[in-house]
Amino acid sequence: MAEAFGVASGALSIAGFAGQLAQSAAFLYDFFSDVRGAPNRVRALGEELRILESILANIQKSFTGQNADLEQALKHCEKRLNELLEFVKKVDPDQHAKKRRRLWSQFRVALKRSDLAKYLGDLDRSKSTLLQACANITRYMSHAAIRSRSILLFTIDCLLICHGGA
Repeated sequence: MAEAFGVASGALSIAGFAGQLAQSAAFLYDFFSDVRGAPNRVRALGEELRILESILANIQKSFTGQNADLEQALKHCEKRLNELLEFVKKVDPDQHAKKRRRLWSQFRVALKRSDLAKYLGDLDRSKSTLLQACANITRYMSHAAIRSRSILLFTIDCLLICHGGA
């Protein structure tokens, strides 16, 4: 019984962790989408954050088990999001102000083109890692379902043979 509780709390912690990361990604998306006059690469960063938030929210809603690969992918994602959050704190200490429109000129000095490319690449890798972990889980579940079906059919065949039905 204690083992079942451990499995359930582990599943909740991964789903909760994904939910926390989704909130961070949503906050960062809102922050970067507020930047007026920003170049396309900054808008691309915002779009990557929006997609990442969607993936994380889906993991939060649909994940019901434990998976070491998914947990590692979430930790990788957490590091990338924390780097961006630290950047935001440096550039705009009052980032929690509602409806505040930021000008791109505020960011020019702080965000070099190479930094922006690094953030974009890091987010893309985090997104790919999460998607790969989800694909691996789906593949495993599909194989498990096929094995379960095969075992069920074998059991039915055995029962039919035992009872003279075949």
